[in-house]
Amino acid sequence: MKKYVVIDTWNGEGYSTENGVDIKQFDYRKSALKWAYKRALSNAQDDADDVQRYSDQTDLMKANDNGDGYFWETYDDNCGSYQVWETKDVYAFMIQCNVNDVTPLTKKQFIEEIEDKEAIMKDAIIHSPFNEMEEDFEFQEENGDVYYGGLDDYDYQYRLVKNIKGDSEINSAIAEDEVTPVYIDFLNKEKGFKEDRIKFDSYELAVKWAKTNLEKFNHDMIKYE
Repeated sequence: MKKYVVIDTWNGEGYSTENGVDIKQFDYRKSALKWAYKRALSNAQDDADDVQRYSDQTDLMKANDNGDGYFWETYDDNCGSYQVWETKDVYAFMIQCNVNDVTPLTKKQFIEEIEDKEAIMKDAIIHSPFNEMEEDFEFQEENGDVYYGGLDDYDYQYRLVKNIKGDSEINSAIAEDEVTPVYIDFLNKEKGFKEDRIKFDSYELAVKWAKTNLEKFNHDMIKYE
Protein backbone atom coordinates (compact mmCIF):
# COMPACT_ATOMS: atom_id res chain seq x y z
CA MET A 1 0.00 0.00 0.00
CA LYS A 2 1.24 3.48 -0.86
CA LYS A 3 2.25 5.80 1.95
CA TYR A 4 2.48 9.58 1.93
CA VAL A 5 4.37 11.89 4.23
CA VAL A 6 3.85 15.54 5.04
CA ILE A 7 7.26 17.18 5.42
CA ASP A 8 7.57 20.50 7.23
CA THR A 9 10.22 23.03 6.25
CA TRP A 10 11.12 26.25 8.02
CA ASN A 11 13.15 29.31 7.04
CA GLY A 12 12.97 32.15 9.51
CA GLU A 13 13.47 32.91 13.16
CA GLY A 14 14.72 29.82 14.92
CA TYR A 15 17.07 26.98 14.01
CA SER A 16 17.54 25.10 10.75
CA THR A 17 17.54 21.84 12.74
CA GLU A 18 13.82 22.42 13.32
CA ASN A 19 13.11 21.32 9.74
CA GLY A 20 11.30 18.02 9.56
CA VAL A 21 10.33 17.86 13.24
CA ASP A 22 6.60 17.74 12.42
CA ILE A 23 6.66 15.01 9.76
CA LYS A 24 3.61 12.74 9.66
CA GLN A 25 2.74 9.70 7.54
CA PHE A 26 -0.64 9.01 5.93
CA ASP A 27 -2.26 6.21 3.95
CA TYR A 28 -3.88 8.57 1.45
CA ARG A 29 -2.62 11.63 -0.43
CA LYS A 30 -5.90 13.47 0.17
CA SER A 31 -5.53 13.02 3.92
CA ALA A 32 -1.94 14.24 3.78
CA LEU A 33 -2.92 17.36 1.81
CA LYS A 34 -5.63 18.23 4.30
CA TRP A 35 -3.20 17.92 7.20
CA ALA A 36 -0.62 19.99 5.28
CA TYR A 37 -3.14 22.80 4.87
CA LYS A 38 -4.15 22.77 8.54
CA ARG A 39 -0.55 22.93 9.72
CA ALA A 40 0.41 25.65 7.23
CA LEU A 41 -2.61 27.70 8.29
CA SER A 42 -1.66 27.31 11.95
CA ASN A 43 1.88 28.51 11.27
CA ALA A 44 0.48 31.51 9.41
CA GLN A 45 -1.41 32.54 12.57
CA ASP A 46 -4.69 31.37 10.96
CA ASP A 47 -4.45 33.97 8.19
CA ALA A 48 -5.62 32.11 5.08
CA ASP A 49 -4.38 34.92 2.83
CA ASP A 50 -0.80 34.03 3.79
CA VAL A 51 -1.20 30.37 2.76
CA GLN A 52 -0.77 29.29 -0.88
CA ARG A 53 -0.81 25.92 -2.62
CA TYR A 54 2.24 25.12 -4.74
CA SER A 55 0.23 23.74 -7.67
CA ASP A 56 -1.82 26.96 -7.78
CA GLN A 57 1.28 29.13 -8.09
CA THR A 58 3.35 27.43 -10.79
CA ASP A 59 2.78 25.72 -14.13
CA LEU A 60 5.65 23.35 -13.32
CA MET A 61 3.53 21.43 -10.82
CA LYS A 62 0.07 19.93 -11.15
CA ALA A 63 -2.31 19.27 -8.27
CA ASN A 64 -1.36 16.11 -6.38
CA ASP A 65 2.12 15.88 -7.90
CA ASN A 66 4.88 14.80 -5.56
CA GLY A 67 5.94 17.87 -3.58
CA ASP A 68 2.57 19.59 -3.84
CA GLY A 69 1.32 21.11 -0.61
CA TYR A 70 1.12 24.49 1.05
CA PHE A 71 3.56 27.27 1.88
CA TRP A 72 3.22 30.46 3.87
CA GLU A 73 5.04 33.70 4.56
CA THR A 74 4.14 35.95 7.47
CA TYR A 75 4.52 39.70 7.97
CA ASP A 76 7.86 39.20 9.75
CA ASP A 77 9.30 37.25 6.78
CA ASN A 78 9.11 33.87 8.51
CA CYS A 79 8.23 31.31 5.88
CA GLY A 80 7.88 27.58 5.50
CA SER A 81 5.94 24.78 3.91
CA TYR A 82 4.16 21.47 4.40
CA GLN A 83 4.85 19.31 1.35
CA VAL A 84 3.29 15.95 0.47
CA TRP A 85 5.54 13.20 -0.87
CA GLU A 86 5.00 9.54 -1.72
CA THR A 87 7.51 7.28 0.03
CA LYS A 88 7.80 4.55 -2.63
CA ASP A 89 11.49 3.79 -3.34
CA VAL A 90 12.52 6.65 -1.01
CA TYR A 91 15.11 5.96 1.71
CA ALA A 92 15.48 9.52 3.00
CA PHE A 93 14.39 13.09 2.35
CA MET A 94 16.88 15.93 2.05
CA ILE A 95 15.63 19.34 3.18
CA GLN A 96 17.55 22.40 2.01
CA CYS A 97 16.51 24.49 4.96
CA ASN A 98 17.34 27.96 3.65
CA VAL A 99 15.02 27.65 0.64
CA ASN A 100 12.31 25.21 1.83
CA ASP A 101 13.25 22.64 -0.82
CA VAL A 102 12.73 18.89 -0.35
CA THR A 103 14.41 16.14 -2.39
CA PRO A 104 13.62 12.40 -2.11
CA LEU A 105 16.69 10.15 -2.05
CA THR A 106 17.23 6.46 -2.67
CA LYS A 107 19.57 4.64 -0.28
CA LYS A 108 22.43 4.95 -2.80
CA GLN A 109 21.80 8.68 -3.23
CA PHE A 110 21.64 9.16 0.54
CA ILE A 111 24.98 7.41 1.08
CA GLU A 112 26.56 9.52 -1.66
CA GLU A 113 25.13 12.70 -0.13
CA ILE A 114 26.52 11.89 3.32
CA GLU A 115 29.92 10.98 1.87
CA ASP A 116 29.98 14.30 0.03
CA LYS A 117 29.02 16.34 3.09
CA GLU A 118 31.57 14.51 5.26
CA ALA A 119 34.33 15.28 2.75
CA ILE A 120 33.36 18.96 2.59
CA MET A 121 33.20 19.11 6.40
CA LYS A 122 36.65 17.58 6.87
CA ASP A 123 38.12 20.05 4.39
CA ALA A 124 36.39 22.94 6.17
CA ILE A 125 37.82 21.82 9.52
CA ILE A 126 41.36 21.55 8.12
CA HIS A 127 41.22 25.06 6.68
CA SER A 128 39.19 26.70 9.46
CA PRO A 129 40.85 29.74 11.06
CA PHE A 130 38.60 29.31 14.14
CA ASN A 131 39.59 25.78 15.22
CA GLU A 132 36.13 24.48 14.36
CA MET A 133 35.21 20.87 15.08
CA GLU A 134 32.72 18.39 13.62
CA GLU A 135 30.05 19.45 16.11
CA ASP A 136 30.19 22.95 14.62
CA PHE A 137 28.94 21.59 11.27
CA GLU A 138 27.12 18.33 12.02
CA PHE A 139 24.36 17.16 14.33
CA GLN A 140 23.70 13.42 14.32
CA GLU A 141 20.57 12.03 15.97
CA GLU A 142 20.44 8.57 17.53
CA ASN A 143 17.90 7.39 14.94
CA GLY A 144 20.24 8.14 12.02
CA ASP A 145 18.78 11.49 10.98
CA VAL A 146 21.55 14.00 10.40
CA TYR A 147 21.99 17.74 9.92
CA TYR A 148 24.84 19.66 8.27
CA GLY A 149 25.17 23.43 8.44
CA GLY A 150 27.64 26.08 7.36
CA LEU A 151 29.28 23.99 4.63
CA ASP A 152 28.05 25.92 1.58
CA ASP A 153 25.07 28.10 0.66
CA TYR A 154 22.59 25.79 2.34
CA ASP A 155 21.87 24.00 5.60
CA TYR A 156 20.89 20.36 5.05
CA GLN A 157 18.55 18.21 7.10
CA TYR A 158 18.28 14.50 6.23
CA ARG A 159 15.26 12.58 7.52
CA LEU A 160 15.13 8.78 7.13
CA VAL A 161 11.80 7.34 6.00
CA LYS A 162 12.06 4.46 8.50
CA ASN A 163 11.82 6.99 11.34
CA ILE A 164 8.61 8.58 10.05
CA LYS A 165 5.50 7.29 11.79
CA GLY A 166 1.82 7.79 11.33
CA ASP A 167 -0.44 9.22 14.02
CA SER A 168 -3.64 7.21 14.48
CA GLU A 169 -5.53 10.09 16.10
CA ILE A 170 -4.59 12.52 13.33
CA ASN A 171 -5.41 9.98 10.62
CA SER A 172 -8.80 9.33 12.21
CA ALA A 173 -9.55 13.04 12.47
CA ILE A 174 -8.58 13.65 8.86
CA ALA A 175 -10.63 10.67 7.71
CA GLU A 176 -13.65 12.07 9.54
CA ASP A 177 -13.04 15.42 7.87
CA GLU A 178 -13.11 13.73 4.46
CA VAL A 179 -16.45 11.95 4.86
CA THR A 180 -18.35 14.33 7.14
CA PRO A 181 -19.57 17.76 6.02
CA VAL A 182 -18.93 20.68 8.34
CA TYR A 183 -20.93 23.78 9.18
CA ILE A 184 -20.62 27.18 10.82
CA ASP A 185 -23.34 28.85 12.90
CA PHE A 186 -23.13 32.64 12.75
CA LEU A 187 -25.16 35.83 13.11
CA ASN A 188 -26.29 36.76 9.62
CA LYS A 189 -26.21 40.54 9.12
CA GLU A 190 -28.41 40.30 6.02
CA LYS A 191 -31.13 38.64 8.13
CA GLY A 192 -31.07 41.15 10.94
CA PHE A 193 -28.28 39.35 12.82
CA LYS A 194 -30.38 36.23 13.25
CA GLU A 195 -28.51 32.99 13.82
CA ASP A 196 -27.86 31.21 10.55
CA ARG A 197 -26.01 28.11 9.40
CA ILE A 198 -23.88 27.51 6.32
CA LYS A 199 -22.61 24.08 5.31
CA PHE A 200 -19.39 23.11 3.53
CA ASP A 201 -18.04 20.00 1.87
CA SER A 202 -14.63 20.34 3.52
CA TYR A 203 -12.88 21.92 6.49
CA GLU A 204 -10.63 23.90 4.14
CA LEU A 205 -13.59 25.54 2.35
CA ALA A 206 -15.11 26.46 5.71
CA VAL A 207 -11.92 28.18 6.83
CA LYS A 208 -11.62 30.17 3.60
CA TRP A 209 -15.25 31.33 3.78
CA ALA A 210 -14.99 32.28 7.45
CA LYS A 211 -11.78 34.29 6.99
CA THR A 212 -13.46 36.25 4.19
CA ASN A 213 -16.92 36.77 5.67
CA LEU A 214 -16.62 36.81 9.46
CA GLU A 215 -15.10 39.68 11.42
CA LYS A 216 -14.04 37.39 14.25
CA PHE A 217 -13.23 33.75 13.57
CA ASN A 218 -11.67 30.86 15.42
CA HIS A 219 -11.48 27.21 14.41
CA ASP A 220 -13.83 26.11 17.20
CA MET A 221 -16.67 27.66 15.18
CA ILE A 222 -16.38 24.87 12.60
CA LYS A 223 -18.53 21.91 13.61
CA TYR A 224 -18.98 18.43 12.16
CA GLU A 225 -22.47 17.28 11.24
